[in-house]
Parts: sequence; structure tokens; C-alpha cells
Amino acid sequence: MRTRRPRALRFDASMTLSLPRNPSARLAQTGVAFGIAMLVLIAYAMPFFGLLASLCLPFVTHTSRRHLWPEASNTYSIVWSLLAWAGLWLPGLVNLFTPAFHAAGVEVSTTWLIIPLCAPTGLSAVLVPALAAAVTSLAGLLGAVVTQRGWSWVVAAWLAPWVHYLVFSQLPHEFFC
Repeated sequence: MRTRRPRALRFDASMTLSLPRNPSARLAQTGVAFGIAMLVLIAYAMPFFGLLASLCLPFVTHTSRRHLWPEASNTYSIVWSLLAWAGLWLPGLVNLFTPAFHAAGVEVSTTWLIIPLCAPTGLSAVLVPALAAAVTSLAGLLGAVVTQRGWSWVVAAWLAPWVHYLVFSQLPHEFFC
């Protein structure tokens, strides 16, 4: 019979959140979440290499499952990790290979990161949307730490490219090729 690990975060009888008593456990959970958010920042700030760097996200989230969602099975952890990675890049890949977004008149802001034939002018047009996407991912990761389930991370990862798009569309930018 398999023994259960104690939950790092739990709700007490009054349904208030009780954080782990061990400060190093809280630090580890927060550090893992910030580290993964930094990988998202790198993925959305570095054309071409960001996509390659983001390939390690499913491995990092799955191996860090003891800090993020300790009671989840391996299967759930793998599914959440892969779904989150797919959500980060699906709009850009769909835009690259199908006319779906072009027909709808939507300019997907992450497509140029996959194949950087053209790039926006100015560093703020690259870094500010990437930072917004990383903050969205961080919010989902912290939600995963609190709830001990990965669905908030998956939802945040699927929202991150659209947050990137919304911030990118508000910044003045031009593409140069």
C-alpha cells in the first residue's frame, strides 16, 4: 500500500488557507513557480531559441510536481505539463500553418517567435508582452501551488499567448524584415 505524503498546503476547518509551517517548503514552492515563470519569459522574449528553451517546461513542471501538486499522480502531472506547453504555442503554430486567424483578422503576436523572419522594432515591444505572459503564468502556477492541482497552470498557460497579444497590440510597434 502506498503512503500518502502530507499536503504542503491545506484548508483548515474554517476553509482558510494554511500554508506549510516549514519556511523552506514555502520558499521551494515559490522558487519553483518563479523559475518556471522565468522560462516562460525567456520563451516569449527570445525568438526561435525561446521555443527551444520552452521544450524543457513539461520536464521542469513534471519533475517539480512535489512542490507544485504533490498529491497528483504521475499521469495527471504529465498531462498538465504537456497541456500547458501546448497552450503556450498553439495560437502561434495554428497561425503559422493555417489561415484560421488571418481569416478572422487576428494578428497572433507569438508567430514571429517560432520562425523569426521579421521582428518588431524596439525592445519594449518584445519584453513588455513577454513579461505580461510570464506574470499570467506565474499567477496560474501560484494557483496550482495553493490548490494542489495543475488546472490553474494549464488555464494560465493557455491564456498567456492571448495576454501577450493584448499587450503587444497596445504597444506602438512596426515589424522589420
